[in-house]
Amino acid sequence: MEADAQSRHPFLSFMLWWLLIGNVISAVTSPFLLTSIRRGSVPDFPDWVGWPFAVISVLAAICVAALFQWKRWGFYGYAVTALMIFTLNVYAGVSVGAAILGFVGTIFLFIALHVGGGNKAWPKLK
Repeated sequence: MEADAQSRHPFLSFMLWWLLIGNVISAVTSPFLLTSIRRGSVPDFPDWVGWPFAVISVLAAICVAALFQWKRWGFYGYAVTALMIFTLNVYAGVSVGAAILGFVGTIFLFIALHVGGGNKAWPKLK
């Protein structure tokens, strides 16, 4: 039986849509808003950081789209993008404690892929 949206757990559907929309918004707004927002807590936050954030957000959105298509590499790719954002944050002067919060989405995605009893998504990923 081909896995489809009907067999996707509601929590996973919510997470995938949340992450997809969030990453698209981040890709569009990061180059223009990120620097001014971060300067409130990190005075020397570099201007150029918004552009890599945007590119990484596009990559993350692609990975989420792959998960909609039941591709396991989408999860691994998303985890790599979270690591890239973490590294970029620390390099730009954000504290490790604050930067580590970027992994929350990845943790929730991992949980969402493993809940659902007989309707778990992880075994359905190809």
